Amino acid sequence: MVRNVSVGPDWSEPWPSPVADRSWVSDDGTEWRMRGGPIGEREVRRLLRRPDVRVLHVYGTEPVELPAKEASEVLDALQVFYDGRAQPFADFVVADFRSNDHDVLIVIEESC
Repeated sequence: MVRNVSVGPDWSEPWPSPVADRSWVSDDGTEWRMRGGPIGEREVRRLLRRPDVRVLHVYGTEPVELPAKEASEVLDALQVFYDGRAQPFADFVVADFRSNDHDVLIVIEESC
């Protein structure tokens, strides 16, 4: 499978982009598919209320998957972005992904 990538800040190393690919395979082999397009703050908040939701933070060449309750730093940075207080050029794209078992993964791609 060919993966879409973006280029990191030094313009040399490609970064993965599950949102552009519309799919992701986690380390445990679970296949995830994106539902619809990128989602906004309201939808993110709704999904985070689910006790079983997982979060994939994509920033750099090695995305990190976290249980939602352990993703507070990423979610805090996302809230700063939604509040309009983020650093210049900071950007986030968030999407809702589902597995074949209907598990939920929120993918947060961060760039600067």
